[in-house]
Amino acid sequence: LPITAEDYRIYRMESGASIDAFKGKATASAQSDELRDKTTKIGANLHVDLFWIKGSKIKNPFLILKDEATGYVMIIDLMSKNTEALLRGIKLGVVHMKSYNHRVRCIISDSEANFKSTEPFLNDIKITLDLRAPEVHSSLAERGIRSIKDIARTVINNLQFRLPMKLLKYLILYVTGIENSKPNKTSGVVLPRELVQGKKLH
Repeated sequence: LPITAEDYRIYRMESGASIDAFKGKATASAQSDELRDKTTKIGANLHVDLFWIKGSKIKNPFLILKDEATGYVMIIDLMSKNTEALLRGIKLGVVHMKSYNHRVRCIISDSEANFKSTEPFLNDIKITLDLRAPEVHSSLAERGIRSIKDIARTVINNLQFRLPMKLLKYLILYVTGIENSKPNKTSGVVLPRELVQGKKLH
């Protein structure tokens, strides 16, 4: 019998996730920004971007918010990339930072129209939107995406089974915790999570 598209779709759902789904974001054709005056104020500047899991059942994007002062990462599972969904994701990040007494003052993103559409609403809550120039991306956010995908690939590669597609978003949340629990160039010898939460991990 001939193999149909529906047969392939069912195979993908049943066979689970492949590490190919977590290939890093290609940015070879785009320039990256270089931060000159990085803030040391935790939570003040959040670098944001969208990413997808290639070839997975998840069609909606993830929003990454990365703190400039610590390298702390937040990942929000969005319903879409429209203005309403983006605002919801950004506000969740802002509220998360506020819960640890950090005030977000600036959102830094590339110049995509979907991010630009959030500016009036962000201004209403006294947050500035800093858009990069065309073809220039936030290097901090993109490094965050690559790191999350690298860790996810490592986890999948070491599993003794094929991870079901429906669990991929939980894997992303899991590896975000790992990312925040290891020192980075920005945080120094202290964990990003400890800097943001203001307490040592046990």
